[in-house]
Amino acid sequence: MQLIFEKSVCGRRGFEVSKSDVDIKVTIPSQYQREEDCPLPEVSELDVVRHYTALSQRNFSIDTQFYPLGSCSMKYNPKFTENVAAIDGFANLHPLLPQLKQGEKLVQGALEVLYDMEQLLCHMTGMDRFTMQPLAGAHGELTGVMIMAAYHKSKGNKKKYVIVPDSAHGTNPATVAVIGYETISVASDANGVMDLGELKAKINDEVAGLMLTSPNTLGIFNSDIDKIAEIVHAVDGIMYYDGANLNAILGRCRPGDIGFDVMHINTHKTFTTPHGGGGPGAGPVGVTEKLTPYLPISLIDRKEDGT
Repeated sequence: MQLIFEKSVCGRRGFEVSKSDVDIKVTIPSQYQREEDCPLPEVSELDVVRHYTALSQRNFSIDTQFYPLGSCSMKYNPKFTENVAAIDGFANLHPLLPQLKQGEKLVQGALEVLYDMEQLLCHMTGMDRFTMQPLAGAHGELTGVMIMAAYHKSKGNKKKYVIVPDSAHGTNPATVAVIGYETISVASDANGVMDLGELKAKINDEVAGLMLTSPNTLGIFNSDIDKIAEIVHAVDGIMYYDGANLNAILGRCRPGDIGFDVMHINTHKTFTTPHGGGGPGAGPVGVTEKLTPYLPISLIDRKEDGT
């Protein structure tokens, strides 16, 4: 593929800015003026559009294929999901309906969607329950570590630290600090995964848990995950799965089956929800049975009559 500079043709213009009809005299100091014209490529507007469209097609795109890990840049939805989200039953559902007369009946469809989604997420991840309340991945991460803290508080555990590998996402130590724990960093070994020997040396009874992205930022799955879980659980620590790279293991193994106790899902990466200011966002948090008492309320359950 040619560089856009290689497509340049002397004198060709894609767009010309008309001269200003406002009489303003501005003097730019000589030290800030160019002595020569800026060597920009000279191409037509069509060439520019074709060039950058071709570049975009060399990247992974949620519209063209399934990308291998998680990426916050993959925030644009397939068009049909936007249409589904715009259905009246979702887009025009008033948030105060349950408080109004007949409100509970009018929200049963939306509640069923949330209930069914929880069952699907549990099946995919090996978790026992999910809360849909967090509004973003980072919010979900905060919720997950708060659940970790609530577990230890209820047991009277005196916990002070959370272990975070040096390859972790920056949100991990930030979340740890917000909750009031201190971070213990563990270096990567020669294979690019968290050093097991260093973990054994740094684990202690004051460790509340360990946060791990698996595969990690380098795309490497830690084959010692069972040993890591055993080490952390031995001090009654909680194994936290950062769902940033869940795509890479989805359908192959489940976090709940390999030793993790709590996790969040970045739905803008693994599924198709908007990211950032484009919202509304979502960051579901799943837990195994021992942490279900500490999930935020309310949870959605079926009654005996199916409602």
